[in-house]
Amino acid sequence: MHASVRAGFAAALVAFFTFTAFAADKPFQRSDLADSAVRLETQIKTESGQVAKPVATLRSEAEAAFAKRDFRAGMQTLAQIVSVAPREAGNWLRLSRAILQIRANDDRERTNFLERAATAAYIAYQRSGNAGEEADALVLLGRTFADGEDLPGKPRVVVVSHDFWVERFGAQTAALDQALMLDEVGFRIVGVMPAGFRYPDPDAKFWIPMRLDPRAIGDYWGLQGTTWQNPPLLRESSETKTVGGRKFQIYGNSGNPRIVAWHSGSAVYWVTNTLELTLTRAQMIAIASSAKHL
Repeated sequence: MHASVRAGFAAALVAFFTFTAFAADKPFQRSDLADSAVRLETQIKTESGQVAKPVATLRSEAEAAFAKRDFRAGMQTLAQIVSVAPREAGNWLRLSRAILQIRANDDRERTNFLERAATAAYIAYQRSGNAGEEADALVLLGRTFADGEDLPGKPRVVVVSHDFWVERFGAQTAALDQALMLDEVGFRIVGVMPAGFRYPDPDAKFWIPMRLDPRAIGDYWGLQGTTWQNPPLLRESSETKTVGGRKFQIYGNSGNPRIVAWHSGSAVYWVTNTLELTLTRAQMIAIASSAKHL
């Protein structure tokens, strides 16, 4: 394969969208997702029926289900929440995340879950009023694209460098979802790296997601970065730890954290765990410690 293609840089890179490349004027548009959004919202309202419980109670029930790792029950409760508070983008984000954590029984159910998760994330993106939620929604969309690439008939996906995006597509958001041929293999563009990102070497132009375990769903870890010093995703860390002179902020469960982040110069970077949180705290810190700015 082309020398500048880097598969997963070390294990697997989640396809993600740069926070700065796409402005807050909703530049990402997909007619198929817009149609799916109408159908999904109608379906959820029908399935949920008349919801009598207050939203606060439903949120508590959803959290209790997730604590027991009962993601299906949590998804159903979150669906009731969006049926009574459909304009709140955060509700759709939580629903999308919950759907992605469900282990499907077969490929048909898996396809359905991926489509639902993508649609919920798209609704969140379109209805959000702040850049943080929009960025989170686009990250989730990238995950659904990457997670479904091994399904029959699905093209492989690729994240391109900022320089390639500017040179080839004139920095137009229309690059998203475009086809790209690399060594006679077809790929679909699902994201753009931040300007100046050069890992693992200065000539890297493309990043292709790899699976840690091809039998598992959502088994990706990711490395991301932005010049936004205090993104909503990285607020209220659980603890801090200094390794090799680098101070890490750790988020989530101490044994299998969700995120490990650090500041370097004018940027902030973070490693995200897999959807199933399969990486341990030590593994997450090791990955973060090994990251170098080139």
